[in-house]
Amino acid sequence: MKFLPGSIDSIEELEEQLILSLVEYHHLIEPNSYYLRVVHIKKDLLSLKFQYNLIQFSREMERTIKRKAVRHIVKNISAAKTK
Repeated sequence: MKFLPGSIDSIEELEEQLILSLVEYHHLIEPNSYYLRVVHIKKDLLSLKFQYNLIQFSREMERTIKRKAVRHIVKNISAAKTK
């Protein structure tokens, strides 16, 4: 698998970065429920799914946490492209 220069080195590292980026929400997420899995691998595309279980379901919190995770990924990609 090929990653952008200056970006993450592995799927495990991305998963760890995502978990750390959500530290302010850890009290709302079940411990050890985080899971990043590869959905599809194609020539120029890697499709991933990041999952976690909320302790108490809240659509609003789910959206907020999802936005934070997506922004972290976009920030990582943008930083890698500028290097």
